[in-house]
Amino acid sequence: MKYAWLGMVVFIMVVVGNFQVAFAAETNLIPNSSVETAVGRLPADWSHAKKGNNISVFTHATTGHTGSRSLLIKVTQYVAGESYWSFAPVLVTPGSEYVYSEYYKSTMATKVYAKIVRTDGSELIVALAEPAPANTWTKLSATVPVPSNARSVTIVHAALGLGTLQTDDFSLVLQGVVDPNPPIATSTPTSTPPVATSTPTSTPPVVNGNPIPNPSVETVSANPALPLSWRSIKTGTNNAKFTYLTSGHTGGRSLQVEIGRYTSGVAYYRFDPVPVIGGKTYDFSFYHKSDTYAEIDAEITLDTGEVVYQYLGVSFPSSDWSRFAARIRLPENAKTVSIYSLLYSKGKLVTDDYALTPVTVVPLDRALVSLTLDDFFNSMYDTVFPMFKSHDFKGTMYLTTKDLGAPDTMSPEKLSEMHDYGFEVGAHTVTHAHLPFLTPAQVEYELAQSKSDISTFAGITTRNFATPYGEYNDPIKQQIGALYRSHRSVDVGYNTKDNFDILNIKAMSATNLTSPETVLGWVDDAIRDKAWLVVVYHDIVDNGGTWTNTPAHMQAVIDGLASRGVPVVSVESALNEVVPQI
Repeated sequence: MKYAWLGMVVFIMVVVGNFQVAFAAETNLIPNSSVETAVGRLPADWSHAKKGNNISVFTHATTGHTGSRSLLIKVTQYVAGESYWSFAPVLVTPGSEYVYSEYYKSTMATKVYAKIVRTDGSELIVALAEPAPANTWTKLSATVPVPSNARSVTIVHAALGLGTLQTDDFSLVLQGVVDPNPPIATSTPTSTPPVATSTPTSTPPVVNGNPIPNPSVETVSANPALPLSWRSIKTGTNNAKFTYLTSGHTGGRSLQVEIGRYTSGVAYYRFDPVPVIGGKTYDFSFYHKSDTYAEIDAEITLDTGEVVYQYLGVSFPSSDWSRFAARIRLPENAKTVSIYSLLYSKGKLVTDDYALTPVTVVPLDRALVSLTLDDFFNSMYDTVFPMFKSHDFKGTMYLTTKDLGAPDTMSPEKLSEMHDYGFEVGAHTVTHAHLPFLTPAQVEYELAQSKSDISTFAGITTRNFATPYGEYNDPIKQQIGALYRSHRSVDVGYNTKDNFDILNIKAMSATNLTSPETVLGWVDDAIRDKAWLVVVYHDIVDNGGTWTNTPAHMQAVIDGLASRGVPVVSVESALNEVVPQI
């Protein structure tokens, strides 16, 4: 299973934390400003993030403008969004002016902006520059005006298309006191909402334990174009149009965002932040209709005033109402949260009936782990199979059947050998299609023909299915349920008694940036909560692409699982154990 959207992460979250101390004028505030100091594979005091529909690889490069290190972003697939490195936010002097500089090389369009956190915890985005591509190291300088209520700042140089962006030798120096109210940026990152179009005149009551204000958007605000306690926000260069519709999933209202021309940025509706219980787990959901993808992010304000962001997933195109649902475990010191669906490309998104519900996780009888491999690669037999057999582990392969019988792929005999050992074979469509864009008849073909192809190729009956790219909607789930026992998505999460859905088995996805320690951390969480953890892998090779992992990575994970003593089983075996508990 390869990904067409962002995702998961490879799973993705931007954390504003551990502020650096501001010094006197002429002192460079940026920590590790030449990125020479590393902590593991990352530069100390730096982090990276990706938003939108693109595939980006982040590297702490071993060449630089000066010294021997720099920051590199390589974007290999791009539809929308941005990718960037950022340093840990530094405290600033309110009402002052700073000068920022860096050296860069790029082959793409980029933008530079400041992310300023105010004393009340809110964020302000200030556009600084849109530098031209440069084949040689080029110095960029910009003035950063800081408002009178500013607390901290970090600077982002974001990649906006295919190609590479390399940066080094960063500086942020205090210059003097300026206008305390700088203008709002016209270009912003996907996860940071700087401007709201209205403020509600009152706060509606909590409805049925759901703290989201006006969750079905039925109550109109003083501005008749907006529901009470909701705001419409647009960033970047696009012609987003917001419509407060007079029809809905339930009731008579819903929210529509439509983008006809798109260059950058996002557009979305956002409910006013609501108080939450720190450390608590919540289930979030809403209903949507759309002809494109939307990214769902949570904006969490901590009791320190810091703001953190958590990626919850992607909603996929659906011509009829479909439900998006995700589970979020809040930080211990979380104070408020708002969650929004970001439209980051041309298209239309309609939403309604939002819900946020605190839950108590109900554990399974014991923890389980299923390692799954998508598509069809020789490494499944040559590399992975011996590792599994060495510990009597079982797994599941989800096969795209267009590759069956192709040169340099697994033979029927090898596939049957793995199956006879206990390695489950599941279906993954014929052509690895984007199912939400197909007609019901075309979806039916992909589902039924892949089952038939596997039977013809190796005499194996498939019972379980995984969608390509993790893309599905409610009608597709119904079609899957008519032909298969289960559906594994790539919706982020663990499976327990209280959230189990046999037609939406949640998973954690590994990319070439996912370390064995990260995967084993997922395992430890599953052991702690007595949950079923499903991990998504693809090809297991050295020097592969984004959606590959090395044999050394897989061996470390296998050895770590063995040392923990957690059962490693196929999806079918896990279902046989979990379903009777529900």
